[in-house]
Amino acid sequence: MSASGTAQADRFAPLFANLRNKNEDVRQAAAIQLRDLVKSIVTEVRPDAAAKIWNDQINPKLFELAHSSVTHERLGGLVAIDRLLDIESDEAIEPRAVKHYRLYQYVKSGLQCNDINLMITASKTLGRVLEIGGNFGDAFMPAEIPRLLESLNNDRDLSRYAAVLILRALARFSVAQFYPFVGNVLERIWIPLRDSRVVVREGAADLLASCLDIVGNRPGQSHAINHAKILNQAVAGFKSTSVDVVHGSLLAYRELLLHAGMFMNETFTVNAETVLRFKDHKELLIRRTVVALIPTLAVYDTQTFTEQFLHKTMGYLLPLLKKPSERSIAFIAIGHISAAVGSEMKAFLEPIMTNIKEALQSRG
Repeated sequence: MSASGTAQADRFAPLFANLRNKNEDVRQAAAIQLRDLVKSIVTEVRPDAAAKIWNDQINPKLFELAHSSVTHERLGGLVAIDRLLDIESDEAIEPRAVKHYRLYQYVKSGLQCNDINLMITASKTLGRVLEIGGNFGDAFMPAEIPRLLESLNNDRDLSRYAAVLILRALARFSVAQFYPFVGNVLERIWIPLRDSRVVVREGAADLLASCLDIVGNRPGQSHAINHAKILNQAVAGFKSTSVDVVHGSLLAYRELLLHAGMFMNETFTVNAETVLRFKDHKELLIRRTVVALIPTLAVYDTQTFTEQFLHKTMGYLLPLLKKPSERSIAFIAIGHISAAVGSEMKAFLEPIMTNIKEALQSRG
């Protein structure tokens, strides 16, 4: 290594060491310092010299961190990549598509683990890579998405969850490249929506929401077929005795209400009654999901909700304010319902305020 290379390595070494630190604040500070150091150096040298710095001093270390067997070291790699994305790409140093595809692969490795928090962090960084990288996915998406769809069949460890998170990032930040595969994703979405793990089902619901947004933003196309298929599958799931399946159906209902335009409008009353049918379910998860869905119904068709369901739902929610396990989500639901229906809530103000006072006093 040349004298200049050794000097540069000496400047980078303590920063990469701190990126391996167990303390998050230390890692965050090191990532910012690394970004600033790289930015100052590469802007002062010729493109070939800058490329050598990336290839010799930065990329190998990022690779090591991204593929480490130690969680906090992987997190250090992710925060470093996230900060380095702040540096504007220079085609003279390296083609933008090449750089971001490499970072995509580094970050994706953070999703190959059994640590949910690490996976969520990696998925956020992956979204940043895709958002900033532009259309670099043109070359690899046709092979990547089918591979991810196959991974949805894998219920071992958290491989299915990893596939959901990556597909969700692609759907959000690489819309043009993802669009041709939306139909394939919707055909497979019920696999993770009925997974035995809540976190996988919630991730799948977010993926469904992104797919519905993509479809809805394509003007002049009929979306009713896709929406009807999702609704029919959800209704079929409500006949199941499995908590996982029922929960997945409720999540699908939520996304249809939020992301499918007025598709649910003509059958709103039936749909609302279907949701409320599960308000007394023996499983707390199902009851909490129903409570969270009630404000969504109130916003979707406020007039019909107010006329047919307001008194019924408030008669259900008010007693929940006495239950410690359900009080918090009930208060939140009532707040959102109030924002939707406005003055129609005046009949319930006295018991609501009484419960608020009691809750504040109980907190001491």
